[in-house]
Amino acid sequence: MRLRAGCDRHRPRHPRLSDRRGARAWNHVDPLETARTLASHLREWLPYGEISVEGVAAYLRMSTRTLQRRLRDWGFSFEEMVDDLRHAEAVRRLAIGQESMMEIAFVLGYSDQAHFTRAFRRWTGMAPRDYARRV
Repeated sequence: MRLRAGCDRHRPRHPRLSDRRGARAWNHVDPLETARTLASHLREWLPYGEISVEGVAAYLRMSTRTLQRRLRDWGFSFEEMVDDLRHAEAVRRLAIGQESMMEIAFVLGYSDQAHFTRAFRRWTGMAPRDYARRV
């Protein structure tokens, strides 16, 4: 099974996810390895806008419900994964200190800096600029 021409480079390279069995292979995949693989792809997709569970499920060639159920069975929530990934990336990028708040907000998929600042306050209890000064 192949994606449309030009889309193959975005297909997961996990050996069990990219074989001919498709989504059925997820039954035998280690949950933590799958979470890491999914997080890696989510990290690449963040700057391109809102990441939806529907879009990711379609990309993985499974129903939305199946993806949600598998993640839940493994102890993950799609929304929590995206939120945790954004939090970790924000902290990492602020510690490096080479990007503006607006650039970080964009890379994390926020439409503007205010949304990023609100999310960062929810995660850490402080503004991104205050956090960057402390690091």
